[in-house]
Amino acid sequence: MGGAIALTIALQGPVAKQGLVLISSGARLRVMDEVLDSTLSNFEATAELVAESLWSERAPEELKSLGKRTFLANQPEVVYADYLACNCFDIMDQLSHIELPTLVICGSEDKMTPLKYSRYLAEQIPNASLKVVKGAGHMLPLEKPEIVASQINQFLKNIAQVNSLI
Repeated sequence: MGGAIALTIALQGPVAKQGLVLISSGARLRVMDEVLDSTLSNFEATAELVAESLWSERAPEELKSLGKRTFLANQPEVVYADYLACNCFDIMDQLSHIELPTLVICGSEDKMTPLKYSRYLAEQIPNASLKVVKGAGHMLPLEKPEIVASQINQFLKNIAQVNSLI
């Protein structure tokens, strides 16, 4: 959902923006029918299904457990509204209008927004690059924080260098 918000802002034109970082996102964010169907009727089952989809197989059990508890701390109606908004999001035909340098980061084992979504972003946004974090799922900033931070840091340094030349 954060990527959808960032993409929407990037498309709104020139505001004080220097670059765009998209993590585990896509230009269209389809939500599994099972998730939409069960969020209001069986929130526990939805939490289980989502928990299975967020992490790589090697993610620590403590992270998976924390993720499920955090999910269950929300109100089902709020989660449903968030998922419905994601499911309606589609800017696939607008990506070529994004003029910002863009870093797209995706976990190789992301089941929620698979690698093909990130590849599409990187191919369609004119000044985008793709970084794939091996062995990470949708929650890759929690699974591989050092790698994600390093990639973002390098991206920001590159933007600063380009801006200092202009």
